[in-house]
Amino acid sequence: MSRDVRYIEVPAGEVPLREREAAAGAVSWAALDLEMPAPAIRWFAPCPPRAGEAWAGLTSAMTPPPPPGSFEIGRRIRGYVSPQDPGTVWIHVGMGRVQAALTALHEACHTFQATLMGTARGRLEFDGREAQARAYADDLREVARAIATTEGAHDA
Repeated sequence: MSRDVRYIEVPAGEVPLREREAAAGAVSWAALDLEMPAPAIRWFAPCPPRAGEAWAGLTSAMTPPPPPGSFEIGRRIRGYVSPQDPGTVWIHVGMGRVQAALTALHEACHTFQATLMGTARGRLEFDGREAQARAYADDLREVARAIATTEGAHDA
């Protein structure tokens, strides 16, 4: 049985600058490559249980609501595109520049898929789209490395 993993949004200003630049560069590259508008980028991090939740788990007390801005998914993730907002890619904070760029490319592919075909219908279609997005990012691994090492170079 898998337990949901809770994440919470992190303000972009709290994300390391070079990581933000790498993700933004990758999303811009994907937008040009896939001929689509560049998706917005939002950031998230794990959200551990709060003290009230831990206490409620030990007693029969009511569990307090999750913190505002948090969301739960049935597994650990590096990125996410919500079916309710396919024009935004969510990226896990703290993975480093190259992984942030790779994740941005992967999630931008999901944005492209949602734009063309709407929400995935069924597990088979979901799995096929996931394989396509994984292949897209894998094929562009060197592009992601180049973006991650050159973004912000003019500021150095």
